[in-house]
Amino acid sequence: MRKGIRYAIDYGEVRVGLAKSDIEAIMGVPVVTLKNDQDLITNILS
Repeated sequence: MRKGIRYAIDYGEVRVGLAKSDIEAIMGVPVVTLKNDQDLITNILS
């Protein structure tokens, strides 16, 4: 696998988690957890 940061979305009914990996793509770390409501897309883009 090529080196580089990977991003992940954990989509749930109540919350949505965004995470990213390190440059080696070995370890993932959470970036933010957002409430899954009508403002979700606005919050992700801000």
